[in-house]
Amino acid sequence: MGKEQQFYAESFYQNFERIDPQIVEKALERFMDKHPEILERLLNKNNHIFQKVVEKLSYTNIATKDDIKMLHEELKLIVELINKRFEAVDKRFEDINKRFEAVDKRFEAVDKRFEDINKRFEAVDKRFEELREDMNTRFNFLTKLIFAFNVPILVTLIGILFKLFLQ
Repeated sequence: MGKEQQFYAESFYQNFERIDPQIVEKALERFMDKHPEILERLLNKNNHIFQKVVEKLSYTNIATKDDIKMLHEELKLIVELINKRFEAVDKRFEDINKRFEAVDKRFEAVDKRFEDINKRFEAVDKRFEELREDMNTRFNFLTKLIFAFNVPILVTLIGILFKLFLQ
């Protein structure tokens, strides 16, 4: 590093504590996005200024490949647990659906029984209707018969009364 660059770096480090960390963080993010090769060079050289900047910005907890693999495995386990829970819930819903199907079958059986009872009531209604018609026919016949027997009796009574009054 040249003297001029070292001067700028040291003055930056000395004034770094007075600068708002959020502004520096955003500026560094933009810079790193535009020039990723510089980040690689800094990491390879173990530049003490860059390390101090990273410490100040709390970039010390950068994830390694092992950390990412561990997180990936943990996420796999979590997804497997969630899938198992969903499978358990699905099984419960299947059980509930089976129970509802059983209840539906029972209701269908009850409906069939009510249909049978309705058919029996209709048969009984037909029998009562037939009995009523038969009774009406018999009653009408009896009425005609009584009228037929009463006519000669009435004629005889009128004749007797007529003879009594005319004599």
